Amino acid sequence: MQTLSIGELAERSGIASQAIRYYEKEKLHKIREQIKHLSQIEAVLSKTLEECTGEGPMQEGCPIVDAIADRDE
Repeated sequence: MQTLSIGELAERSGIASQAIRYYEKEKLHKIREQIKHLSQIEAVLSKTLEECTGEGPMQEGCPIVDAIADRDE
């Protein structure tokens, strides 16, 4: 099975460059949304790791467990 690039697909199917531009804009929008979501996750993880000593048994009030529990609610 051959994989075609966007340009090759456009040439073979006669898709207008405007349609390709729209497709690429949508793709970029989705990537930016994923980056935004990952940045939010990174911020929460960084904050909870700063608050966690990582020593001793897990106890009530663990920032990592609290962050996970808050997310599930």
